[in-house]
Amino acid sequence: SIPYAAARFGVPVTVVVPEGNSVEKNRAMEGFGARLVVHGRDFDAAREHAAALAAHEGLRFAPSFHPALVRGVATYALEL
Repeated sequence: SIPYAAARFGVPVTVVVPEGNSVEKNRAMEGFGARLVVHGRDFDAAREHAAALAAHEGLRFAPSFHPALVRGVATYALEL
């Protein structure tokens, strides 16, 4: 969702995923122009790295289950 929205509004985005993440999802995120960083064995390690990367690079960290993101994704059923 975030890479799609970022592409629509011309905003750069970095997504951190763990090793072994879905190849198809990774390709889709990169297809929307996201900078993809693969780090860690699991999603907790990737999340920790994402937070550290955001702090180091002055980026805004958006956790996977941020309430606004969950609400936005949850509306897909209504849209169908």
